[in-house]
Amino acid sequence: MRAGRVDITAPPYVHRSTRPRTYRIQTFARPDPTLTGRIRERFVAELRRRFARLLAAITEQIEKENALGGQPIAIKVMADGSGFGADSFDHEGRFLFPRSADAAAEFMRWLRRQARKDILSITEGAAIGSSSRTAWSNVYIDTAYQRGIRQAGGNLKRGGAKVAESWMRSAFNRPIHADRLGLLYSRTFTELYDVTEVMARQLRDTLTLGMAQGRNPIDIARDVRDRVEKVGFARAKLIARTEIISAHAEATLNAYEEAGVEGVEVEAEWSTAGDDRVCEECAGMEGRVFTLADARGMIPAHPNCRCAFLPKVIGGSGITLNWSRIAPRNHQTERRRGNPPRAVPGPHAHGSACGHHRGWGAEPETGPG
Repeated sequence: MRAGRVDITAPPYVHRSTRPRTYRIQTFARPDPTLTGRIRERFVAELRRRFARLLAAITEQIEKENALGGQPIAIKVMADGSGFGADSFDHEGRFLFPRSADAAAEFMRWLRRQARKDILSITEGAAIGSSSRTAWSNVYIDTAYQRGIRQAGGNLKRGGAKVAESWMRSAFNRPIHADRLGLLYSRTFTELYDVTEVMARQLRDTLTLGMAQGRNPIDIARDVRDRVEKVGFARAKLIARTEIISAHAEATLNAYEEAGVEGVEVEAEWSTAGDDRVCEECAGMEGRVFTLADARGMIPAHPNCRCAFLPKVIGGSGITLNWSRIAPRNHQTERRRGNPPRAVPGPHAHGSACGHHRGWGAEPETGPG
């Protein structure tokens, strides 16, 4: 046989490896039904940045500014308390806090002001109630609500309904969304405000106990920072994640309710993320169908819930949902109630970073994703 030619009559060469074969089985989890994962992450990241700023201010105030009123602290302070002057301790080794009650009260007044400034961005003297309308947290709630409206429209289409693009784009022009979004803004802000108040009360107890025991400011500052992390930030993080899901659920149910007004009969079907993180409570709800009235308030089912409602179109699929059909009806309803037509909320109502002021699908440059 010539070189370079293959003998087709010879048995083919088969490579047999002595190593055992391994097979990788790849499983695919269902995507997050709300598609709000990045929004939640960025909301939490902003909270982390704000709490870090508060922690730095507390350290500065206690350890360097001598806010607790003890003896003057030496420039170099060691972790074990050795950098304090010899006259900073009594004969039993307890740190001296002259006028400790006055110092603690003054520090707590400062801490409340600082927490409102760093966590909530409330300027001194501003009314708490009016601050919710311009709160920095609104942009995250707004974006989650937008995503809920957009997904509701897409899901209604997939369920057999006819949905015009204008119906989704003009959602914030309609009172049902503008009004309920305002309630979500207020609730999120109020819950974060409550976090700062609960945190302040626990810090007061930590501070008072530490001073009564004569512990040095370094140790007290460490305990205060620990409470800020475990009480303040941990609770705020839980609220952020849960309120994003709540805003998404409200948006979808409001969109389904609007469709019902137009004659498209819709019920709500529970959908989980479908992965191994789904709890038993939510796993048991998968696929269950509820009326829109019964579905209200069911999602989030618990803190950190990731579930959503999908539409189950049961009638009226031949009707097209669009702004030109629903706008006159909304204004007529308002007039029958004796109310003038409401103005469309502008950028000053929600803040210039709101995504819907730049068009659907746009996201704030420094906000959620």
